[in-house]
Amino acid sequence: GGLVRSHWAEQLPAWSLRRIFDRPVWKWLALIAYLVAGVIVVRGVRSLGTYWDLRFGKRLPYLRFGTLSVAITLVLLAWALDVYVDDVIGMRGEVEAFIKRGALVLAFAFAVFCVYAVFELIASAMIASTRRPAGSANAHLTRLLVRIIGIAVIVFVVVEASAYLGWAVAPVVAGLGVGGIAVALAARPTIENVIGGLTLFADKPFRVGDLCRLGEDVGHIEEIGLRSTRIRTLERSLVSIPNADLAVMKIDNLGQRDMRLLRTTLGLRYETTPDQLRWVLARIREMLLAHPKCSADNMRTRLIGYGAYSLDIEVYVYLRCQTQNSFRAVSEDLLLRILEIVN
Repeated sequence: GGLVRSHWAEQLPAWSLRRIFDRPVWKWLALIAYLVAGVIVVRGVRSLGTYWDLRFGKRLPYLRFGTLSVAITLVLLAWALDVYVDDVIGMRGEVEAFIKRGALVLAFAFAVFCVYAVFELIASAMIASTRRPAGSANAHLTRLLVRIIGIAVIVFVVVEASAYLGWAVAPVVAGLGVGGIAVALAARPTIENVIGGLTLFADKPFRVGDLCRLGEDVGHIEEIGLRSTRIRTLERSLVSIPNADLAVMKIDNLGQRDMRLLRTTLGLRYETTPDQLRWVLARIREMLLAHPKCSADNMRTRLIGYGAYSLDIEVYVYLRCQTQNSFRAVSEDLLLRILEIVN
């Protein structure tokens, strides 16, 4: 090669000048030495990247440069191999052409890996900038959109690499078009679930942590994925529902209620006089209006009919509470106060 003088090679031992596959032994040894050095460099960069990720990337995902550093190192080593066999040891002939072509293919392959790692970091940075949980719907949607852009860039890199290497791209694209139809038909349920997931991300009928009734299942939303949504039921079991089913399902988001309805019927014995009945109704209305957790809108306490064994009074009131525990506590307080009034 241009960087190794001819008289340097002539001074090597006689055994190193013997030819294997029409090339001197010392050139093969130099190539093996480069590959061994490359493996050592990659392992060293990987160890440093792992240490960096554990030190800084564990708390801040967008600072995880371990994978990206390995990808960049592989790209540089593959590009340097092309220069090494040409300008340093000068393999020449078909062997050099084969190694140089393989080095270029590896360089482009590692470049694709590098692009993927870069877009993963971009997605993590965007999610961190919104200060929302990594499992939220917005985080999943952001990661999906960034990955779609990354896939488009990867396709562009692959097409350009194929053209640079002299490969015919048009037949491959045509074959992918026919094969894509077959794959799309085979993967129709998965595609439906992904589209259903995008619909859920756009519509946002619920968030992670909301208490929802999804068909026959009631529980808290634990994870919203691209293919399915997982809920933790009241029995503490984990149920996965395909997003395609959720997109057409009636969703009752119990966690988004601004108030809770308390509706109960009191049965007073028939010996109750009209004056006693009017007094009970008036006292219950006063108590509900004075209670801080009761809403005056649509509140009613009325005699609604004659039961088989009692005079029936309906108590209908909205309570200013969202969680089940607070609702039960306020309901208990109101029922005890009504009991005191009736007594």
